[in-house]
Amino acid sequence: RSKHITACDFDPKAIETARLKNSAQNISFVLADIRDNMPAGQFENIIWDGAIEHFTLAEIENILENIKKSADTKWYFKCLYNCRKIRRKIIISS
Repeated sequence: RSKHITACDFDPKAIETARLKNSAQNISFVLADIRDNMPAGQFENIIWDGAIEHFTLAEIENILENIKKSADTKWYFKCLYNCRKIRRKIIISS
């Protein structure tokens, strides 16, 4: 169980829905576009769920670099996406 969760989305309606469905005290909801506004802080676990195919390759590379900067020294990154939509292999190392 996580001590704290930071959830972000660029769509205010998505944040509103998430708040309605997830009311735990340890969740912070942040309205942010991860292309240029990564939530502040150091994170042990980072999950990017289901939207990677909507970004350009340059945006993906930039976002992944920002994720690496936001990650704790020992971190875990999970990206949930359809691999067939990404034409170039992206390697992430901590």
